[in-house]
Amino acid sequence: MKKILFCLLTMFFLQGTSYGAFNFVDNNNGTVTDARSGLIWLKNANFYGATDSYTARNYSCSNLASGMAGLTDGSVAGQWRIPGLGELQGLGIDSTGTWTMPGEPFINVSGGWYWSSSNWSGPTAWELGMNMATGSESGHHQYDHLTQALVWPVRNNIDVDSDGIVDTSDNCPSVYNPDQKDTCLDGIGDVCRPDTDMDGIPDGCDNCPTVNNPDQADNDIDDIGNECDYKYWKSQYEECKNPTLVKMSSFEVTPSNKSISLKWKTESEIDNAGFNVWRADGFIKITPAMIPSKGAVTEGAEYDYLDLDVFNRKPYFYLLEDVDNNGLSTFHGPVKAVPRAMYGIGEK
Repeated sequence: MKKILFCLLTMFFLQGTSYGAFNFVDNNNGTVTDARSGLIWLKNANFYGATDSYTARNYSCSNLASGMAGLTDGSVAGQWRIPGLGELQGLGIDSTGTWTMPGEPFINVSGGWYWSSSNWSGPTAWELGMNMATGSESGHHQYDHLTQALVWPVRNNIDVDSDGIVDTSDNCPSVYNPDQKDTCLDGIGDVCRPDTDMDGIPDGCDNCPTVNNPDQADNDIDDIGNECDYKYWKSQYEECKNPTLVKMSSFEVTPSNKSISLKWKTESEIDNAGFNVWRADGFIKITPAMIPSKGAVTEGAEYDYLDLDVFNRKPYFYLLEDVDNNGLSTFHGPVKAVPRAMYGIGEK
């Protein structure tokens, strides 16, 4: 238990700036953690101004949530409450019993009276408050709604997603992630970031976020993964270009729903055996057999090939290889297409 408490306190200190002997930690989200008790306090100690106890108990704290009072902590209505008298006193009493009014990193701390949730029951019921300047307590009759005092909301250090990591130290407090995996090393847990291609690398630091590439290979070190970098693939095949005698007129792709149509046209073909189509994913040859030549020395021909082994919204790159009768080849392209389902029309 002591080891767990030590780890939690260490995480608090790493998250914000510690102030004074009382170890107040500014969480930089509108809250301050008292590292001794683990309680989380509103940084603004006088957000509501003076109010009667009924309003303080039933409205001021219960409705407080992230987006109010400078809060960006993700808290929701119902998590905040009025502190007990002992909790208020714990803000300023040191180990010797000496009272010191809290200061930094809190703001707008008043030396006036603050409501507590504590009651004293005697012949009549009294609601207890505390003077922040002196640390002394005072009672007011519970029916005396004309009495005004300040409100300083507090909440427990909660763990909304029940993953064992308290919210102030959780890099994704709304989603269960006990491993706290943060591939991008930016303080945001992987489970709180999109991963479009589902390769385990969040989009924010994936060098090819639309194509599954868990190895993040980037051979030309330009921060664009090989699977998304047509310049890399083009450079790889430059050395394969040989002086074959095919004069190309066009090489185009047309994407549609779960398919990509490739069309090319030649102006003339000398000693041409035929064509192969290659697609990124390695590059791999996707034509099961060479597409025979139809052109001649004095005239070209038109060709087409339909690729049905594709997924919508994923970019694909293609190279066209012409092969002569001696086995020499030249590559053309690359060209890119992204199939999609909308209206049966893709985007290039």
